[in-house]
Amino acid sequence: MSTEILFLQGVTLGQRVRIARMLKRWRQSDLAEFAGVSQANVSALERDCPVYPAARQRLLDTLGLEDPHG
Repeated sequence: MSTEILFLQGVTLGQRVRIARMLKRWRQSDLAEFAGVSQANVSALERDCPVYPAARQRLLDTLGLEDPHG
């Protein structure tokens, strides 16, 4: 995974998640399945809406992204 998307200025976490997912050519449902969460969690995170911390971490781990909030 290209690390450039981790440090883009002015890009939200949700946008980074969407970019990382699209670079893998995954649908939201693919990411959800690989991470063991619902597609609704993927959609919410990509829209920068609240997601349970455990689901958020599983999605980020699956994409190889770090949580900027800790």
